[in-house]
Amino acid sequence: MQMHSSYVVTDPKGTLVLESGKMLERNGYEIKILNTINFKKSMRYNPFAYLKSEKDILKLVQTIIANTKGEGEKSTED
Repeated sequence: MQMHSSYVVTDPKGTLVLESGKMLERNGYEIKILNTINFKKSMRYNPFAYLKSEKDILKLVQTIIANTKGEGEKSTED
């Protein structure tokens, strides 16, 4: 792994951070975890802090709605 860039890693099972997180920390990286299942194990992120206009609000709301299952629908993990 090259140690000259910033990384955003998707880790739904939480295994990658265990495998490579320590190596990254030893090389000066700051590890932040956004856990949408267990908030006690998560960094804090407030998307509302970045809203500057009505257009930003609409964009956030549309993104949340587009990524939320409707009532009665099952996800592929069920």
